Amino acid sequence: LELQQYVGGHRSVLLGAGIHRVIDPIEANGISDTENSLSTFILHRDYRDHYTRHGWSAFLRYYGRTRPLEAAIEYQDERHGSSAPRTPWSLLDNDEAWRLQPRIAEGDLRSIRGSLRWDTRNDRVDPAAGWLVEAEVEQGLEGDLRYLAYDPAFPGDPDPPVVERSATAEFTTARLDVRRYLRVGPHSRFALRAAFAGSPDDGALPAQRQHVLGGEGTLPGYDRWAFDCGARDAVPVDSFTPYYGCDRSVLFQAEYRHAFLGSGGLGLGRLLGLDFDLVTNPELVVFADAGRAWIEAESRGTRVELGTSDLQVDAGLGLRLGRLGLYLAVPLSGGADGPNFFIRLGPRL
Repeated sequence: LELQQYVGGHRSVLLGAGIHRVIDPIEANGISDTENSLSTFILHRDYRDHYTRHGWSAFLRYYGRTRPLEAAIEYQDERHGSSAPRTPWSLLDNDEAWRLQPRIAEGDLRSIRGSLRWDTRNDRVDPAAGWLVEAEVEQGLEGDLRYLAYDPAFPGDPDPPVVERSATAEFTTARLDVRRYLRVGPHSRFALRAAFAGSPDDGALPAQRQHVLGGEGTLPGYDRWAFDCGARDAVPVDSFTPYYGCDRSVLFQAEYRHAFLGSGGLGLGRLLGLDFDLVTNPELVVFADAGRAWIEAESRGTRVELGTSDLQVDAGLGLRLGRLGLYLAVPLSGGADGPNFFIRLGPRL
C-alpha cells in the first residue's frame, strides 16, 4: 500500500510512502518472472531463492522530462525473515521435494538506498541500439540481524549444536550494470554487458544481500549456483542452507545476433502456408560470458569457501525464433559436466 504525490508542476518529482509485506527473490539471476514461473510449473525447477520482508518506506523519485534519466532515494524500516520452501504443484517431478532455501540474517534492518538509471535503448524489450546504465547503493544504518550457524567450538562433531550469531546491519552494498547495444549491419546487432554487485569494501554482507553466479541467466555453461562460495555444499542448518552466496560478483557478457531472413523476417507460419505466423525473424546467436564470485578472506566468517580466484568463462551458439531462443553453452574453464542446452523466452541481454 503506497501513497504518492507529484511535487511541482511538471510531474517529474514523486514523493511517497508506503507499507508492505512481500516475499522477494534475493537475486533475479538474469531470469525473467515469466521464465521462472514456467520453469517452476513445468520442470519443478526454481531459479531463485527468496526471503520475506515487511515494514514501511518513504521515497523520493525523479523522472527526467527531456533526458532518459531516473533517480530515486528511499528509506526502509523492515523486518526480514527466511522463507521455507513451499510445495507448489509442478507438471514434472511433482513427487520430488523442493530444494532448500537459504537461511538469511533475520531481524530488524533500517537502511537507505539510492539509485540511478540512464536508458537510451530504442526498445525496452528487445533493443538493437542505445545504452542502459543502472547504479544502486544501499547503506545499512542500524538494526538487529541474526543468523543460525553450527558452534565452531565443536570441530569434527557430526552433530554440533546450533547457535545464534549476530550479523552486521551497518553494511554497504552497491550494484553497477552497464549495457551497450549496437547495430553492426542491416540485419545484425551486438550487445555488451559489464556488471558488478556486492560490497565495495572488505565488509561481509548478510545473506539476503549476497550474490551467486552460474546457470542460464549468468554463466549458462555451468550449473545453477555453481559459484556460491560453497553455500549449497555446506551442511544444512535447521533445514536451510546456511547462507546464500558470496559478497562480490563481476560478470561480462557479449552477444552477436544475425537475422537469417533480414530485419523484417518471415514467419514460420507463412513458410508452412498457414494464414498466421508461428515465429518470426530466425536469428543466429553467438555469445560468450565470463564471471567471478568471491569473498575477501577477512570477511569469510563461517562460510566454507572463498569462491573463485579467476574468471570462469563459457561460450555458445543459439537460434532465436521470435521470442523463443534455443541455446547450447560450453564451459571453457573446466569444473562442469559438459555442454548445457537450454531455452529462453526473450533476449539474453
